[in-house]
Amino acid sequence: MTALLIRALVALPVIVLAWWLMLKGVGGLHPEPSIREMDVASWIKVIVGSGLLAGAIGIIFFYVALSVGDLSVVKPIAFALAPLVAVLLGWLVLGESMDLRKTVAVVLIVAGVVLLSVQPASVTPMVESPTGSS
Repeated sequence: MTALLIRALVALPVIVLAWWLMLKGVGGLHPEPSIREMDVASWIKVIVGSGLLAGAIGIIFFYVALSVGDLSVVKPIAFALAPLVAVLLGWLVLGESMDLRKTVAVVLIVAGVVLLSVQPASVTPMVESPTGSS
């Protein structure tokens, strides 16, 4: 949690600076939509979805998982689930299309997560008896 706090405190001023520069049109970039143009539904989606769920709770669970699990398992699972969740939310919440290609990609992502997270069954070696039969 200390690392998470430091990360957030260091990142916040950089993010605010980048946002401010975008407002000024630096590099031809502009935040979309403008804060002034956002309706109540957009504010709720940004605050609850991005801020609370993904930004706070998601990161807290990620760091907790890192403290109790192997990095080689936790990080690939977390980063593989992000595109899965994005595709499903885009389809179910935002009404984006779901075609065969996306469906196959989602199935492959889930299969990869399962392969990473399921521990292989331990195999007990067969010991030969002194007479040569097993």
